[in-house]
Amino acid sequence: MHKGVILIVEARASEDAISSARDFLEGYQDTVWDWYVVGGRWSCSLAPMSKEFFDKAKAILPQKQGGFSLQRDIDAKQEDFETLWRSLGGEGPNPYSNHYELPENGGPYDCMPLSECIGIVKEWQQIIPDVAQQELEKAKRWLIEGGSDRDNWGMYGYCLKKAGNLFQQDFCFDCNVFNIDGYDYSIPEETNGYYAVVVDMHN
Repeated sequence: MHKGVILIVEARASEDAISSARDFLEGYQDTVWDWYVVGGRWSCSLAPMSKEFFDKAKAILPQKQGGFSLQRDIDAKQEDFETLWRSLGGEGPNPYSNHYELPENGGPYDCMPLSECIGIVKEWQQIIPDVAQQELEKAKRWLIEGGSDRDNWGMYGYCLKKAGNLFQQDFCFDCNVFNIDGYDYSIPEETNGYYAVVVDMHN
């Protein structure tokens, strides 16, 4: 499963921010992720024109039931996506380009000064008590419906663990934004000196 997360890093330059983000992530291999890339499926998410791009891209892609697009349809429309991306002032690969061909440290918008993408980061931020409470409610349903079935008891424990991680503001697969300096889900009020790094994690 893939998960996008924005890491907030205090740094002097984007290269330092990415390096610090990588150092931080190394401590979570096999506990939070089994592999990750900078950008990946969430490349360009921090770009100021990303929302407009995705809104307009809907008109380019064939409409599929359930709102999903097939990779072959995306590949067939790459020239149109590139034209749209450039018309919006986008640099580097468009958000629908092949993520496996991104540079090691992602595209030009995958590490941005926090001051330039603060609105997007705030949109990603979760209302943690609400999200954690939802996991507790899921856990209760497994407990009620599970009876003596050990598989259901396992799901009960899994949901409790997810809720606990969120309530404690731990770095986990379920968080959307993590401040690696404050070691919590906060977004600094003073954005100067901070960067946002978007990461595609898999577990």
